[in-house]
Amino acid sequence: MSSSEIVDAVATDGKTRLLQAASQLFGKQSYAQVSVAEILGIAGLKPPSLYYHFKDKEDLYIAWAEIAFTELGQDLQDSLHAQSDPYLMLRSMARTLSQTHRIDILTTLRDQQLMESAQGREKIVQLYLENVFEPVCQGLLKASQNGVIHPEPIGRNATLFIVGALSLNPQLGLPGTPTTEDSTWWVQKFIRANA
Repeated sequence: MSSSEIVDAVATDGKTRLLQAASQLFGKQSYAQVSVAEILGIAGLKPPSLYYHFKDKEDLYIAWAEIAFTELGQDLQDSLHAQSDPYLMLRSMARTLSQTHRIDILTTLRDQQLMESAQGREKIVQLYLENVFEPVCQGLLKASQNGVIHPEPIGRNATLFIVGALSLNPQLGLPGTPTTEDSTWWVQKFIRANA
């Protein structure tokens, strides 16, 4: 292995370790709660490594959010296309949202307002819209075309569906949340309210 290949391998490893540390921290805590020192400590790296791969903490946060939202979006797309039955498709989407541990969507959307860069704030919102909101809208549209739910207003119904499904996440520990087949329960309530 040449010296340039070794440098490239070490650099890639450093970036990967920073993203893994970001995933551990940002996936469970807000942007403001996570310090650069914590990220570096978990990654086992020194400050120059962060600034070699990312401009700053915000740039790392955006890179982490892009990975987390993209993975979640792929899971939602899989739910959308894997089920021909609209009820089963909505249940699969609700389960995907309620069981995600990659990203706390509501905290991430709130935290984007704390970011200094307007581009960073816009990027987070764009990632949410493309990877969460749009697939859920597509699923609700599919369900409405099959007569399962009323077709309008899709955007408001998508927001309601997403927030309802997210509230079932056991990490939130909300009282009164169903503990068995929570996505089935939520989809039944949602369909009944939108029939």
